[in-house]
Amino acid sequence: MKALLLLFLLLAPDELSELKEKFESEKSKLYAQRISTIQKIGRLKTDAAIDFLERIHNTDRNPSVRRYALTCMATSRHPRALQKLYDLAADPRADYTSRSSALNALASTKSKKAFDLIVTVTRDRSPANRLRMSAYSSLQRFPLKQTESIWREALGDSNISIRGQAFRALAPLKDPEVLREARDVLLDPKATSSIKTSAVLPWKAVGGPEAVRVLLEATATGDSRLKADLLVYFSSLTKSEEIDEIVTARSHRNAGVRAMVARALGKLDVEDAIKYLRKMLRDGSEVVRVAAVEALGERNEPECEELLHKEAEGRNVENALTAINGLSKFKSKKTFKLLEKLTRSRNPDIRISAFDAMGDLMDPEALPLYKKGLKKKEWQIRAAIIRALGKLREKESIDILIERMPKEKGRLQVDIAQALQKLTGKALGYEQKLWKSWWKAKKDSFVFTDKVEGVGGAGGGGAAATTYYGVPVLSERIIFCLDISGSMSSSAGGGESRLELAKKELGNVIKALGKKVYINLIFFETTIDPWQKKLVSLSRYRPQALKAVKALKTRGGTNIYDTLEMAFEDKDVDTIYLLSDGAPGSGKIVDTTEILREIRKKNRSRQIIINTISLGSSSFMRDLAEQNGGNYVEKK
Repeated sequence: MKALLLLFLLLAPDELSELKEKFESEKSKLYAQRISTIQKIGRLKTDAAIDFLERIHNTDRNPSVRRYALTCMATSRHPRALQKLYDLAADPRADYTSRSSALNALASTKSKKAFDLIVTVTRDRSPANRLRMSAYSSLQRFPLKQTESIWREALGDSNISIRGQAFRALAPLKDPEVLREARDVLLDPKATSSIKTSAVLPWKAVGGPEAVRVLLEATATGDSRLKADLLVYFSSLTKSEEIDEIVTARSHRNAGVRAMVARALGKLDVEDAIKYLRKMLRDGSEVVRVAAVEALGERNEPECEELLHKEAEGRNVENALTAINGLSKFKSKKTFKLLEKLTRSRNPDIRISAFDAMGDLMDPEALPLYKKGLKKKEWQIRAAIIRALGKLREKESIDILIERMPKEKGRLQVDIAQALQKLTGKALGYEQKLWKSWWKAKKDSFVFTDKVEGVGGAGGGGAAATTYYGVPVLSERIIFCLDISGSMSSSAGGGESRLELAKKELGNVIKALGKKVYINLIFFETTIDPWQKKLVSLSRYRPQALKAVKALKTRGGTNIYDTLEMAFEDKDVDTIYLLSDGAPGSGKIVDTTEILREIRKKNRSRQIIINTISLGSSSFMRDLAEQNGGNYVEKK
């Protein structure tokens, strides 16, 4: 019997060998599958398993996989694994990423030995020590009682990021000393956006009227990123004493503070909000007046609609454009008549914005106006009308679009195909003949549906076109915005990084586009790097464009708003392709709701199509495309 048991054990499959084989076979499969296998290997807690995890860290091409191998070594709590991590973290010859990952993995054990090592790294202020930031980040895994003194010391650190981490760590204490330090940072006009965003946290934690006063005062420094963050906070207040502080500040000496109050009043449940906003419409600062108009557009009340009407017809163009943007939410006949009148304005931006806002009303009475408007010379007006027709679920909308198809080219040709696709659910391309034939057969029995075929109207036998991630590129005035932030170095499968694959895709498009096409490239991370000052002809600059793409390297964070703002500065662009793998993390505005609002406002009169390619799921990128007439493509 014992002999049989021994024989069974000798012949039984070795679990580690099976997992090794599985891991190796999964190299071309999903990241999640490989991580699951690594986790199972770590649970074995044998010397051989630990050695294999170390091998994965040393040899695998995917940095995320390498980091997770170290994490599993730490969670195994195997003495051999922990010693390897200590040796790696302390080895000055090892690369920064590996040492940083080792520190973070050790922190997960929350052991005294790990804590002491991390503290030692934080105290080393030598120029050669690049690990201090990582060490402080690892400290956040330990209880605040254990780390409080270290974080208090870090409040005076010369490194801004470390000071920011200290504010975040100490915020729950609601400590007067920490609050004073945070207030000094918030009111310092020279302080950076990142540290101000961190310094807000202790005051948010303590709350109350004093916190509101301090944070309102902070908006006077003019930091756009901070303002976006604080608007969300102010708009969420529910305590009467905090809201009273907002209302009181409407007469603040600083225009930036008053503008913030106006925008907050657009969202807060305040009884006399409209009365206050009405007065702010006569403020001496244009910034405040525009903010008041914007706030009225946020409140769905009849009195607000009336006030917006007056502003839309006023002499101040900025106020008028802001009012038109707000009026798009009021689906009334009165607003429809006003927008109809404004389509005849002498100001081209107002005319375009009026047509665009009218599309949001989705009123069939606009159809005769749309027919006339499609004869206008301004392509932006025709673009706004085409987009409006795509929203208006009337059979006549389809008739008008099909009739218009051969009269447009390039970008507007794409717009018509997409509008028809949204209305009909069919992807028949850009040839009028195909659409006419299909519509003749289906018109009498046609019923509108939410089902949509394909992407961007490119299918169904339409004219061949260059595509970028499956989206047709028919425009001749394009800006490609490419994310080159640090996360783009992550593996996309097949041993190549996300950036390398994105570079190939963009390079292929540049090679395929015709000579008449004008393009620009904007590469973005924390900072924005435009390839050219404005659109340039591919017939002349194609080799230079390909060279610029080939040379790209990853660095920094993700600055989407500033990228789009720069793209909008080019008056000739009509189409933008934006590729990113992450949420906004830097720039003037990082709050996604604020970005969407600002871009949509700017785009009323520009009519730029924004197509987005997201490397991973992103509701923000989807909304950005949908709100600006573009396609959203999601790549894993």
